[in-house]
Amino acid sequence: MASDRLLWARSWFLIGATMALLASACMGGGDESEDTTGTAAPATTEAEATTVLPPSDLTAEAEAFSIVVSWVAPAGEPEVERYSVYRNDSFFRSVVAPETSFTDEDVAPGKRYSYEIEAQAGELVSDRVAVEVTTRTPPLREARVTGTFNARTKELSSSGYSDLEAGTFGWHFRPRCDQGACDVRWNDLQRKSVHALFERQGARYQGNYTGFFYVLCGGARSTSSVTIRFKVDAARPIGAEWRATRLLGTLNQSEASQLGCVSSRAKLSIRAKLIG
Repeated sequence: MASDRLLWARSWFLIGATMALLASACMGGGDESEDTTGTAAPATTEAEATTVLPPSDLTAEAEAFSIVVSWVAPAGEPEVERYSVYRNDSFFRSVVAPETSFTDEDVAPGKRYSYEIEAQAGELVSDRVAVEVTTRTPPLREARVTGTFNARTKELSSSGYSDLEAGTFGWHFRPRCDQGACDVRWNDLQRKSVHALFERQGARYQGNYTGFFYVLCGGARSTSSVTIRFKVDAARPIGAEWRATRLLGTLNQSEASQLGCVSSRAKLSIRAKLIG
């Protein structure tokens, strides 16, 4: 009987120990679940901290020789410190926050340019936003007539001359304004005394000169009345200016009879090309 009681006590001991182990295992599993849940929250916080929003409302306003690029700064954290600007796929410049615009003056008329902007906060960089724009091509009436031109003339009609030579001249034009198109002063490079003021009307100019203009009567210098009209026929950007490069027009000259010479007149065409 004593051995039976001993066996029965041991059985109940084993059953109790087994239940204790099962309870401990269940509690341990619960602790693991709580630990896993506890480590997931920092991962979400870290992902938010590594995101920088890109700029918005990127625009580009173009003139002939300048482009103004502007945008709206991204809201929220982290705070943007600077912006990197790329032009035509190459790094162009940095803009320090809080500035959100810049002017690009290294452009030419009639050209297409692309800009990309990215925001930076420390080592964090946003996605890029992009915009494209084409600069304005000014009309010929805005071309600045300045510099030295090689002017070739061709006889259209004449009377009274024993020998009229339609020659090539070197002409220099000097505007009366600091920039843009305006009236110009003209002089012949071979004879500085041959000069006049040309008045501008859009792309057309007219000047009048009275004096010696390469016409001789019996070896003596004749006094000529000269009217020159021309228009700007071609232009291109030179430096930061929209400049006339080709002029087309006419030259009318006349001389009164003198020293036994009859009156004379001629009309010549002009084709002048910028050379300097």
